[in-house]
Amino acid sequence: MYKVLVVRNSVLPAHLKCVLDTPEDSVEIGLDSLVNKGLFFSGWVTSSEVATKDITVYVKHNGQKQTSRLSENRPDVVAVMNTNFPSFKSSNECGFSFPTEWSTELCCFGIEVNGFEYDLYNIEIAGQLKVLKGSDDWLFLDLFAEYILQ
Repeated sequence: MYKVLVVRNSVLPAHLKCVLDTPEDSVEIGLDSLVNKGLFFSGWVTSSEVATKDITVYVKHNGQKQTSRLSENRPDVVAVMNTNFPSFKSSNECGFSFPTEWSTELCCFGIEVNGFEYDLYNIEIAGQLKVLKGSDDWLFLDLFAEYILQ
C-alpha cells in the first residue's frame, strides 16, 4: 500500500475559490489501483469575477499537463456559495472529476484562469519498496509483487 500526500502550496486571489475533494490527504492506495485506474481528481472551482467556462483545472506530472474543464453539476456548492458568498455567481457546472494515469511519485494540481496558472496542491505517492524473497531465492521489489505472487 502507498499513501497519497496532498499539500496545499499556493493561495488563490480573493475572487477564486477551489476545493480538491479527491484525492484526499493520507489516504492509502494499492499499486494495482494506481497502475490500472490511475489517480482520481474531483472537486470544484468558482469565481466572483470569471465565468466557470473560462476556468480549467490541470495536473502536471512527468513534464506533461493534463487539463479538464469544469463540467460536473454541483448544486450543493452553488447553494452554499449563494448563501455564504453572494458575490460569487456560480454556475451549476463548477465541478470536475477525471482520472489521470500515474507514472511518477509527484504531481501538481492547479487551475488556469485567463492564462494565469495557480499550482495549488503538490501530490505525492509515498511508500517504501520492499524486497521480497520468492521461490528459488529470487528477489523482487514489491512494485511487482502483486502480479508475481498471484
